[in-house]
Amino acid sequence: MFQKILILTILFTGSSITSIFAQQKFGHLNSGNMLELMPEVKESDKKLAVLDDSLGVQLDTMTAKFKRHYDAALKAVNEGTMTKIQQSTTEQQLNEEQSSITEFQKVGQVMLTQRRQALLAPVLDKLNDAIVAVGKEKGYSFIFDVSGGSMLYVTEADDVSALVASKLGLTLPPAAK
Repeated sequence: MFQKILILTILFTGSSITSIFAQQKFGHLNSGNMLELMPEVKESDKKLAVLDDSLGVQLDTMTAKFKRHYDAALKAVNEGTMTKIQQSTTEQQLNEEQSSITEFQKVGQVMLTQRRQALLAPVLDKLNDAIVAVGKEKGYSFIFDVSGGSMLYVTEADDVSALVASKLGLTLPPAAK
């Protein structure tokens, strides 16, 4: 009698677990592909390119100035027209200029990163809102992002890219559908 109850309990539990998983609906999309289609991303890239070009011009100016100072100092040393004290002072000035250039490069990179994050935050929010809306409307329990490459197998039947693109007012290219 105990064995029959145990077997029935195991069978009932197994079928309950199976029915729980059967009720789950899974979807996937590649958010990277979706972002490439969004005009806001293209506009952000243009703004970032302008900032990057501006920083590049400033860096080129600083580098050219450093090179002029370095060449003048080297010429004076080679001609013997610079005293040891002047050499020491000039070397210190050149080191400071070089440090300024290095610091400018670091600050510029941080500026670009922060600006990119600020420009893309509303775009990412818009994409996320569309994904959540599709998930709720179509009854998905989970929607996975396969852009990171960590999904080893995904069926095409559960690709929600077209639904999310439609929600965003975008058209997927034929290869991405």
